[in-house]
Amino acid sequence: MLPQEGVSSAFKGVSWDRVNRRWLVVISCNRKQRHVGRFDSEEAAARAYDAAAAELFGEFAYLNFPDSAAA
Repeated sequence: MLPQEGVSSAFKGVSWDRVNRRWLVVISCNRKQRHVGRFDSEEAAARAYDAAAAELFGEFAYLNFPDSAAA
């Protein structure tokens, strides 16, 4: 299901790329943006954001799926 125009994702770091018609993931660290990638599903994009956040921020990462975080 495609989102309505102007509607953003419910997940942190995930937004809809209208040009490419895919979910876009970008994360910021030290005032620099890091492009994580584009994904077909919103959930896959959110999980990719979680992986990048865990890598950058470790135990202080704010995750979309905190219950499924690797120990």
